[in-house]
Amino acid sequence: MMADNPIAITQSLSELFSDAIGGCRVILFSAPAGCGKTSSAIELLRRGGIEYKSLDAGAPDFALRLADILPDERSAPIPLGTASPVVSDGKTVSSPGGGVLLVDNLQSIDKAGEDALSEQIRTHPLSRFILCGRCPLPGWLVQYEAERTELTIEPEDLMLDSTALEEVSRGRGLELSRDELSEIIQLTEGYPLMATLVLDELGRRAARGMRAARFSEDVYESVRTRIFNYLQKVIYADFSLEERSLMLSVSPFEYFDASLAEVLTSNPRVESIIGRLQRDTRMFSQNAFGRLTFWPLWQSFLIWQMEQEWGRPERQALYARAAMYFEQSGDHVLAIRCHDLCGERHKVIELLERHSRLNPRRGYFRELAPYYLALPEDDIASSPDLMMGMSMLMLLLADYPASRYWYDRLKAYASGKDVTARRRRAAESDLLYLDVALNFRPDSSLSQLLVSAARALGSGSLDRDVFSFSVTSGLPSIMNGGRDFSEWSRHDWMLYKTLAKPVARVLGRDGVGLPLCAITESRFTRGEDVRASVLTLAATIPEICLHGTPDIEFAATSLIARVQLDSGSADDARQTLTVLRRGFVERGESFFLPNIDAAIARIDLRRGDRTAWESWHRSKAPTELLTPFVMDRYRYLTLAQVELALGDAERALLVLAPWRRILSETHRAIDSITLHVIEAIAQWRLRQEPDGPGDVGEWQDSLEQALDTAQLYSFVQPISTFGIAVLPLLQAMTWDKDPTFMRRLLAATRRMASFYPGFLQEPMRLARPLTPTEERVLRLLASDMSNAKIGEVLGIRLPTVKSHVSHIMQKLGVTSRAKAKTAAQQLGIL
Repeated sequence: MMADNPIAITQSLSELFSDAIGGCRVILFSAPAGCGKTSSAIELLRRGGIEYKSLDAGAPDFALRLADILPDERSAPIPLGTASPVVSDGKTVSSPGGGVLLVDNLQSIDKAGEDALSEQIRTHPLSRFILCGRCPLPGWLVQYEAERTELTIEPEDLMLDSTALEEVSRGRGLELSRDELSEIIQLTEGYPLMATLVLDELGRRAARGMRAARFSEDVYESVRTRIFNYLQKVIYADFSLEERSLMLSVSPFEYFDASLAEVLTSNPRVESIIGRLQRDTRMFSQNAFGRLTFWPLWQSFLIWQMEQEWGRPERQALYARAAMYFEQSGDHVLAIRCHDLCGERHKVIELLERHSRLNPRRGYFRELAPYYLALPEDDIASSPDLMMGMSMLMLLLADYPASRYWYDRLKAYASGKDVTARRRRAAESDLLYLDVALNFRPDSSLSQLLVSAARALGSGSLDRDVFSFSVTSGLPSIMNGGRDFSEWSRHDWMLYKTLAKPVARVLGRDGVGLPLCAITESRFTRGEDVRASVLTLAATIPEICLHGTPDIEFAATSLIARVQLDSGSADDARQTLTVLRRGFVERGESFFLPNIDAAIARIDLRRGDRTAWESWHRSKAPTELLTPFVMDRYRYLTLAQVELALGDAERALLVLAPWRRILSETHRAIDSITLHVIEAIAQWRLRQEPDGPGDVGEWQDSLEQALDTAQLYSFVQPISTFGIAVLPLLQAMTWDKDPTFMRRLLAATRRMASFYPGFLQEPMRLARPLTPTEERVLRLLASDMSNAKIGEVLGIRLPTVKSHVSHIMQKLGVTSRAKAKTAAQQLGIL
């Protein structure tokens, strides 16, 4: 029988604990308050049928009570309440031979308690010690970590997902939609206490006779205030004044370090305070780049608390000190933000002018868009740098008329009679920069622009020491990066020969490795065999790393991975990008990580690794569908493919909707082909549904647009890469404009279909969802347990088990236990 308030446990946490209880002596649940450390540990022990004893490490008599609580293992080991191996959520684990002790509030343990507990662990090798606390792994337990007999369950392991939340909501009699569950998880970030309080609030509203309980913003705000009051009384009040001051001072900033904290607090002891907080709490952690970051909910609370404690003058003084610090360290984004919070408009304009001379790769236009857009038009029109920055920003926001407007204003400024020679030169340099960087001119004129830029650099007429811009805009491609080079690809070999030197002169470091990578990618996109060229390209990677830029390194390495993927070696392709990602993290190149993660997600779709691509979808996919940023297009096209894999063709079309205009107006052939293929697949699937909204001819129109564009440039790979997902459409399509091209395309598509037969295939759907009990029975059934054994594990009678199995078979539409297991895997239940 289900408990009144069931505890939410994710499948990943259940599996993690099952593995640990069988082989680890110490399991530490380490997380901030409200993450469900103790309740999760108790629930996992309960589900496994494991008997345990518990103590509070903060109790005065903890050390004394500890002495007699565990069995003496020198005599006879005491079993854990079950004579058979433990089963947790269908997974069999080894049953330890000693006892199990759960110790709560580990952060409150004193020295006597440490010594006593350490001694118990040392003298009871057969027992299991489940420790729960708000602290990281204490130093006196590190030896067990080194021996690999300790496992720390981190805060992220305790965060809920939609599946776990759905099980709990059903147990409380709440029927929430998939979108509501996803929104709750997104807003609460899976924080167990907050998510549970949301369900409580929905339950209360339903009990008061309000309309059917639905999640809304006011529900979230109500719960958020209650959570903040809880954190204020239970956690914040326990910190010293010095600790509170430090945390409040750095709370407005996403990352911080000791040097920033010292500037903001004028406290020379910040390093020791930070060290103490790191040792005793889980309120912040060190990220991959060595900076400190707060636990997200705790940071939100601290900002709320700062507004309660500090007046406006105190907050402005804090931002003034921070602005000075960030300006000196070269972080224009945060410096501008802080100057704006202080009301220092002249400093904002001064820094925006400096910023506008940075290229899109390092320009942070997205972050600074609100400050650009807040500038009066007269201020912008008086500065060539601001006009150039606005033209670039408007392009990235897909507002092409506005981008062209500021380009024309800059052009008029450069030809004005009252402009000084120095400012005219700056304006002319900015115009040439925009001519190369923007898509206002057709690709056929790019060669002329590069030659002109090379001559200007040679003559010294450019007002720049280095005419540098990102060829790729941080995307994993040169052909389809900052500009679309489809026109160039028609004459790639000739242009490769004639433009190599101008490219090197104009782009400098950005040009190292670019010509070879570009022509190899051009040939690959046309479906040619480039394996020999890829070997040469791989040999140039060290030179690119040493003398070039991470943009070209990313493009070249991604091309190598795409060729591996196209050859059927998806695991090798993933490894190639994983190694690149690791290197970028070590070097602090965080700008490229979102697109690397999207590229890996595309590979995972072909590998059939549902857990991996669902993780990307849950935590890394873009979420703003209606106002996308142009440089995010690769991620949005990836998201549309993931939506297809999830079986949501309508949402895939929604993701694509804003991009039709954007890609058309920027003449991006390769992205347009990709968009139209995804669109055609989605429309094809909607047409197959009995009550689907799809029009019979829609998918044909979309696919025809993709084929027409691909044939124009002889591009095979952008369509063939969809393999099994697009093959039925190509076979059903009547398109006879170029039979030779179509034969090549079909051959390449069939080859990809044979490599990845599960790519983007529609998931199995249940007419009626399984109940939580049926899901548990299914997991046990899939682990090859008999009905009798399932009954023993779940504590239910054999006829009840048979009834559950029968219902499961009916809902899955299968007739055997083996087929039920396969169906469960396809549904993501296992």
